[in-house]
Amino acid sequence: MRYLLPILCLVYLNACDETSTSTSEGSMDSTDLSYQVEDSLMDIEGGSENSSDMFMNQGNAGEMMNSAGEMMNSAGEMMNSAGEMMNSAGEMMNSAGEMMNSAGEMMNSAGEMMNSAGEMMNNAGEVNEEPIDQFLNVSAGNDHTCGVLSNGSVRCWGRNDHGQATPPEGVFTQVSAGDLHTCAVHMDESLSCWGNNRQGQTDVPEGRFLQVSSGKNHTCAVKTDQTLACWGHNSYREAIAPAGEFIMVSTAQRHTCALRTDHTAMCWGWNEFGQIAAPMGNFTLITTGESTYRAQSCGISSEGQLSCWGNGIGMPPEASFTSVSVGARHACGITEDQNITCWGEDSEGQLMAPEGRFKAITSGGDHNCAINVEDVLSCWGQNDQGQTDWLSP
Repeated sequence: MRYLLPILCLVYLNACDETSTSTSEGSMDSTDLSYQVEDSLMDIEGGSENSSDMFMNQGNAGEMMNSAGEMMNSAGEMMNSAGEMMNSAGEMMNSAGEMMNSAGEMMNSAGEMMNSAGEMMNNAGEVNEEPIDQFLNVSAGNDHTCGVLSNGSVRCWGRNDHGQATPPEGVFTQVSAGDLHTCAVHMDESLSCWGNNRQGQTDVPEGRFLQVSSGKNHTCAVKTDQTLACWGHNSYREAIAPAGEFIMVSTAQRHTCALRTDHTAMCWGWNEFGQIAAPMGNFTLITTGESTYRAQSCGISSEGQLSCWGNGIGMPPEASFTSVSVGARHACGITEDQNITCWGEDSEGQLMAPEGRFKAITSGGDHNCAINVEDVLSCWGQNDQGQTDWLSP
């Protein structure tokens, strides 16, 4: 306090009474006091400047801290954005991984399908390269033979100068070999014919069919409505189909026979040897055969009795039959005990039947083929055109 009053006097009053300059023994004179005051003021100013500098430095530090905070906030936002991007990328990678897994599964499935297809193709190739020897039915023509294999395909062998032994592809149920042409019924009941067509014998009419028979130059077939259709050579009216309903037809060179739905026999065409004079009675099967000077027809009754009419072949042996077929100059049948017996001319060994148990037989010009109970084929007789050369694998 003792210094405050002089300072105030100097600052605000610019003078002080000299009589009050000394208040005690240790009082300073005004000059010394003035110096002290100036020093004090300078110290105060210096302190003020230092304080201002300090406040300025603190303000700058605050701004720097605020900037640093904003930068940290920005960095945080960037980190958050980066995290979100990483999460999105992770989801995308997961989705991509799932897609790759699905694609891998699809490729595996496709590979399995390709393997299965390859096996099927290999199996198909093996079947084509090594024909099976099991037959559903067989038909001997004049110099060629055709049969339906167990897989439904048709195979032919023997004379083929008119393409009669070159069957089309497809699935078939029955085949009939004629002289120089062949016909077969497809699984869908359509009909195909191939080979010589000089007499129109391969010109199949419209319709659906159950059974077909190829003669020398004409063809007849039973339709699905059980009516008959015939086409081709007709000089002896052999191709004029009678009205009515039928279950089976058989064509020869110049005459034809058929079984009605009541199992009675009916024949028409050339009749020089009485080959169309069918006897009365009920039959389960009928067959015709013919050469230039010989013609004969045969049928099996429901009791297994064999009846033949015409001439030139001879009389069948006494036996009960389940199947019979007439060739050009001979005939063969399967007896009730499943053995084969043949009769007629034997100039080509056509009567030399094999031993075994058989269920189907067919006779051509001078050769025969038969299917045994195991569906295996045997052929014998004339072979000048390879008509008996079916070679099982």
